[in-house]
Amino acid sequence: MTQPYNRLIIILSSLSISLLSACQWRSHQSGATITFLQGTWIQDSIPFRNQSLSYTTHQVTFRKDSFYLEMDTYNKANYFPDTCSKTHFSEYAKGTYLLKNDTLLFNGVFAQPNFKQKISGCYHIGIYEGAWVLQKPYSGPIKFQNLYSHIGGILIKQRSMVAIH
Repeated sequence: MTQPYNRLIIILSSLSISLLSACQWRSHQSGATITFLQGTWIQDSIPFRNQSLSYTTHQVTFRKDSFYLEMDTYNKANYFPDTCSKTHFSEYAKGTYLLKNDTLLFNGVFAQPNFKQKISGCYHIGIYEGAWVLQKPYSGPIKFQNLYSHIGGILIKQRSMVAIH
């Protein structure tokens, strides 16, 4: 009775070791870290914000290949149901980003303030996609144009982060 048991243990151990040794980290597939972006950036200004019915300011943190975005929206008109009606509200998103030529592409989900995925509630839920065109040079404050809202601004770096490998 113990011999079949021992064989089973040997077979399962060998199989486990084989499977574990076949796994490896593929850093070239996990997204590239863009060094100059690492840290927290705050949007400095909104052009024509006093004349706009609605505008959104952004604060974004980049960590390796991930982003964490806080969007503060200000409305002069009510765009949402009464239960969600506010003239100022914050939304959050998280995901991965990619810099392709001069365009910063965001792909993620709307999140709660603690950056856990938001699955219900007021305002936006589900997939967050964004695209910002960045103007060179990429040193100091960076001018950007949001391709979805056509409103631009200037991002100012607040904190830098050093990637530890």
